[in-house]
Amino acid sequence: MGDCCDMEPVKAQKCVGKCKKMPAPLWWLSCKFSGIKWGIKAFIRRHQKSAMELWVENEVRLAIEREQEADRKDCEERGKKYNPKDFSYGSEIYKSALRAYKSLLKDGHSGMSWAFTTSVLTRMMKNLPLTPLNGTDDEWHECGIRNADGVVDYQNYRKSSLFKHVHPDGTVTYNDIDRAVCVDAEDKGDVHHFGLCTSVVDEMFPITFPYIPDSKPYKVVDRIFDTKGKHGEFDTVGILRVECPDGTVKLVDRYYKEGEKEWIAIGKDEFELRLQSYKDSLNNK
Repeated sequence: MGDCCDMEPVKAQKCVGKCKKMPAPLWWLSCKFSGIKWGIKAFIRRHQKSAMELWVENEVRLAIEREQEADRKDCEERGKKYNPKDFSYGSEIYKSALRAYKSLLKDGHSGMSWAFTTSVLTRMMKNLPLTPLNGTDDEWHECGIRNADGVVDYQNYRKSSLFKHVHPDGTVTYNDIDRAVCVDAEDKGDVHHFGLCTSVVDEMFPITFPYIPDSKPYKVVDRIFDTKGKHGEFDTVGILRVECPDGTVKLVDRYYKEGEKEWIAIGKDEFELRLQSYKDSLNNK
């Protein structure tokens, strides 16, 4: 930052033109002064907060204030004195996210690169592979044998939720236990896992390779209940439809009742009768 050579090319060229008309000492001083001015402006530009940074800092500030207010009310209810300096899990999460956000800003991301980086980071945080799984032998390790039917199970190194099942007759099947979730038809907040329901996804949409796990799960909409209205138990299952990650919906309409050792398929009419019995048992309580 000492002479014309330290300045931006266009500004340095203008400076040289002016300086050559001056005596040598003044020329040297003018170059030095111009270089210093340009350096200060560049420093300010580098350290001046962008509109995106100011926006996210304000959002985090508001979120932390909300967390602190909730913590304060919680302390009052428990008869404890609130100290804003005490550790707040929610506040620390926001601060951690802010540091990650600022790190991306420092890398100069914007527009398309920002969206692409967000997509990559999201997959990383969800433990999703960044490139397709090939299903080759070097991706699996043996994790046990089912004594009942002799099926050998393998787990994928790159996607721990993905399993390969080699049957005695040589048939190979795959299932990803993170690929699907069940959602109650009457309560969308009731998200659960149930093998009978999620196995429908493996049947309707079998895994093939190259396999790229989706960042959104398949949602199996079901209706599960106990005909006698017992809480926490169920003897009837209705698998109504599958909501796919791409937004499409596939109707299933399969119904089951509990048997001695396994689930027994039933028709929709029988399912409706059992559902009515369930509702009646609730009304009689």
